[in-house]
Amino acid sequence: MFGSKLYGMPKLPKDERKYASQLVKLWAALLDFARSGLAWSLFVEDDVVVQFPRLPSVNFVLANVRPLGILYVSSYSPIGFDMVSCGVHPRLSWVLGGGRPTALMAGVANIIPRASARQMLTSVPIEASGTDEAFTSLGRNSTPIDGYIVKPYPFTAGAYGGELFSCGFD
Repeated sequence: MFGSKLYGMPKLPKDERKYASQLVKLWAALLDFARSGLAWSLFVEDDVVVQFPRLPSVNFVLANVRPLGILYVSSYSPIGFDMVSCGVHPRLSWVLGGGRPTALMAGVANIIPRASARQMLTSVPIEASGTDEAFTSLGRNSTPIDGYIVKPYPFTAGAYGGELFSCGFD
C-alpha cells in the first residue's frame, strides 16, 4: 500500500521517515471513516487549538456549499497569517490564480467528506511526506483534491515554528 516514500528504499533520510507513522495512522483513520457511513469527518493534529468564535463559518459552508470537497479550515500561524483573504475560496482556483505561491495547505484540521476520503484511499502508493501534503495533493505526482479554504481559520496549531505559542505566563 505504501510507496517508496515510506517503505521500499534501503535507508530513507530522517526527514523523509519522520512522518511515516503519522501517515499510517491517517490512512487507518480514513479507512475507518470510509466504512462508517458518516457524511463527513473532522481530522485534527494532536496540537490543534479550536477558535470557537470562528466555528459558525464551518456550519455555513457545510450547509451551503456543494460539491463539498475537503474543507481546509486551519493554519499553522496562531493568528492565521498567510496570503489567503477572508472568505470561502475554491482551493484550486485560488492557488492556480496566483493567490498562494504554494498549493500546500496546513494539516492541523481538515473536514473531509466521505468521497474525498475514498479518493485518498485509492491514491496509492502514498508519496506524501506528511499530512499537509496528503490532504493537499496526495503526493507530488498525483491529482490534487479540490475543496474550499475557509478563513478566518477556526483551527490553528498549538505549536508554531517548533515552540508552543505564548500563553502570557512568562
